[in-house]
Amino acid sequence: MRTHALTQPLAVLGALSLATVTLTACGGTSAAADEKVVTVYSADGLKGEMGDGWYDKVFEEFEKETGIKVKYVEGGSGEMVQRTVREKSNTQADVLVTLPPFIQQ
Repeated sequence: MRTHALTQPLAVLGALSLATVTLTACGGTSAAADEKVVTVYSADGLKGEMGDGWYDKVFEEFEKETGIKVKYVEGGSGEMVQRTVREKSNTQADVLVTLPPFIQQ
């Protein structure tokens, strides 16, 4: 089980890093493109109300390592999937997490 505890934060950091590479490759000249923000849609996530949740720790580490801020949007699994479907090719999410929290941990 110890390996599993280490794998999850690495998986989230990997997904955020992949989104970062993708965003960097897309380029752009607008101020928004220079802002360096990764948007994460998550289903019933692990962000704490007091800043002490699992996502809080992972996002903080990611921001320190990359200098890129994480914008977090939370809702139910169906809500996040439907939002992504409605946004179609103009999705605002760079990362979509739809796994229940007990699986994410």
